[in-house]
Amino acid sequence: MNDAQLLEEVKDYLYITWTESDIEILSLIEVAKQYIYETTGKEYIENDKMMRFCITLLVDYWFNKREKDIPHGVQSMLAHIEYKK
Repeated sequence: MNDAQLLEEVKDYLYITWTESDIEILSLIEVAKQYIYETTGKEYIENDKMMRFCITLLVDYWFNKREKDIPHGVQSMLAHIEYKK
């Protein structure tokens, strides 16, 4: 799954049909990938559904709520990503 496909997946989850926010969402996707790496030590894996969903949830949280505290559910997913083999 390339960035364009991931963008569409995230936009579908956010119910966004317009393109005006694409640059902002793509930027948040990149930040989410970096956040996952810095939190777990794991590089983004395109076919890892949990990583993709974690990115989606992070983007949703930052895009809609614009807060810095990460929800507990996302923290749990990050811990799972960190410790899975």
